Amino acid sequence: MEILFQDAPQEAQGLEPFSGVYVDTALLEAGLDQAAEKLSTLEPGTAVLLDVKSKSGHFYYTSRMQGASQSDTIHCAAMDSLLQTLKQQGCYLIARLPAFRDSAFAEANPDSGLSLSSGALWADDEQCYWLDPASQAVTANLIQICRELQERGFDEVVWTDFRIPDS
Repeated sequence: MEILFQDAPQEAQGLEPFSGVYVDTALLEAGLDQAAEKLSTLEPGTAVLLDVKSKSGHFYYTSRMQGASQSDTIHCAAMDSLLQTLKQQGCYLIARLPAFRDSAFAEANPDSGLSLSSGALWADDEQCYWLDPASQAVTANLIQICRELQERGFDEVVWTDFRIPDS
């Protein structure tokens, strides 16, 4: 295999460098006040990648979706405030969340989860249930989440666990 490197095209010369930060679940759980303080000096246009939902299916912001499970480790109202502040600062917001790893949705909608031959929901080694990617209810849920995130001011969505588990 050969790898070729090329200089940037002339029209790309002079582009401004971009910057970004990743606000993961650990930082959010450490305290939203600390996170907000660290993010308060970001320049407009800075990309901010934020975890917005746990692998167990709990939202870190106040979701208006019917049956949405709210986090008990992250203060959702404080996260709402942080999102609003970042948007007012002119940050480029990117939501990061699991797609098919979602215990809360699987428990509320067992027919949408991956199941064992016994009919019980299949859980991974971290005891999280996974959703069936072929389920129309799952697809509708992911679309609804995207719409809600767009309404909240997010510019992009990055899905993790967007796969079928192989064990």
